[in-house]
Order: sequence, then C-alpha cells, then structure tokens
Amino acid sequence: KTRTLDHEPKSPEEIPWWNFDDLSTGQSEGSNSDTYLKPIAI
Repeated sequence: KTRTLDHEPKSPEEIPWWNFDDLSTGQSEGSNSDTYLKPIAI
C-alpha cells in the first residue's frame, strides 16, 4: 500500500493513520474486520 502526502512529515504524529478491511484481503472472518495502522517511526 502506498500513500502520498502534501507535505514532508517531520514526526510520526504528522502522518495520518491508515486503515484497511481485513475481510477483503482474506485475513479476517466476521463483521469487525477493520485494521488500523498507526505510524510510530519515520
């Protein structure tokens, strides 16, 4: 997965969280299948 930002972040806090649906990737079963990715390092 790739993302382009409008600015160069100086810290992980400046990078938005990402999310994806595990069900669509075959990694989850059930109704609660969202996964969130929080940047912790650059």
